[in-house]
Amino acid sequence: MKKLLALLLLVGSMQLSAQENTNLLKHYEAYYKQMKTQGDVQGIINAMTHLNVLEPSEARKDTLAYIYMSEGKYSQALNTIGVERKLDDSDIAIEVKVPFH
Repeated sequence: MKKLLALLLLVGSMQLSAQENTNLLKHYEAYYKQMKTQGDVQGIINAMTHLNVLEPSEARKDTLAYIYMSEGKYSQALNTIGVERKLDDSDIAIEVKVPFH
């Protein structure tokens, strides 16, 4: 009986955290959209960083690195996607890395 109760509590807590993650994703997607509308580049960077932490994506990392590069923040751009060239690098990742090779 105790094991069943512990299992139910564990499953219930996992369900709650999943819902919170969904709410955070919606929040940062709306935040990103608003910052883009306002032209606030630092806000866009913040939103993309949070979205990438919550739901990692190579495309998002590449875009974030490109934004950093466009703002003259080269070390942040390279720290985001790495310095080493990979066979599966996207066009954006290659564009960010080319000046440094």
